[in-house]
Amino acid sequence: MNTVKNVVLAATCVLASVAFVACGDSSTDASNDNSALNGTSSSSGVVVDDKSSDSKSSDSAKKLNCGPVSAEEDVVTTYKVTYDSIVDARDGRVYKTVTYWSFSPESGPFACEEFSQTWMAENLKYADSAATPSLKGSSWCYDNDDAKCESGGRLYTWAATVDSVKLASDKDNPLNCGFGSQCFLLSSKSEVQGICPEGWHVPTDSDWEGVRVHPEETYTIIGKALKSKTGWAYETSNGTDDYGFTALPVGMWNGNSSEFLEEGKKAYFWTAVEYLNYGANVKILKHNSLDLHSDVVDKNMGLSVRCVKNGKTYRTVDEPSEVFFE
Repeated sequence: MNTVKNVVLAATCVLASVAFVACGDSSTDASNDNSALNGTSSSSGVVVDDKSSDSKSSDSAKKLNCGPVSAEEDVVTTYKVTYDSIVDARDGRVYKTVTYWSFSPESGPFACEEFSQTWMAENLKYADSAATPSLKGSSWCYDNDDAKCESGGRLYTWAATVDSVKLASDKDNPLNCGFGSQCFLLSSKSEVQGICPEGWHVPTDSDWEGVRVHPEETYTIIGKALKSKTGWAYETSNGTDDYGFTALPVGMWNGNSSEFLEEGKKAYFWTAVEYLNYGANVKILKHNSLDLHSDVVDKNMGLSVRCVKNGKTYRTVDEPSEVFFE
């Protein structure tokens, strides 16, 4: 099947300060050691706050300080994950959410850098094609089974994901986006709402860089931490769902062969980043790999959608948010 076309671009191998990108499609066997994901602290001086750690400890409290860091001290970054939910006002559906936080002391004189990014912790299920014409004939439940939409979300084409009809109807800047057409979407928009609720957007590649709570995590080991604990093809394929992302292996709709494929084996997620006329960037988790893969898939495939909350993710602050002391 020629659905997935690996992109081997040297530029994607450049790591930003928080980025972690895997080039190509090499897989790490699921039985490999995943000890880098275990525990709540790192030898590099990073404090990771999860469900089992206490951010009010005296040790952590000292590190949550915007004062100067002496030459004898490590610059310590603290990570935290919080959980909540939202209601999609369009259809009343409730979605779990997860927010990834980090706090880095002394990014400037007596100033600190704080990061937070909120994701839906479930796949999107929105299906109102009357209100959103882009969805007509462009979203599916796996095996046409409504129950699978309820548990794992709908599968959308890329054109439906970015709401191509709405983009084409924009009076100020109409764009022709979809299969067979390149619209240079992100050159004119920093955030693409697409079919996400108001105040949310379809993630970009850079949004995915924030999905971590450990400094040594890279795309080559984070996959297992993002996978759901059940539902994968083999027991050894299941993840640990360490950070509440709960990626389910719902598979895909193949728009070329008109069939549903890879349930239990892969989780595909669209980004808002297109690749020429026929493709768009995706993130993939696989049953036989610990990696988070970055690939290109034809825009006429049906894949899952996660939404990210709008807003500034990095801030310079004088003191950490209260969430770090809760």
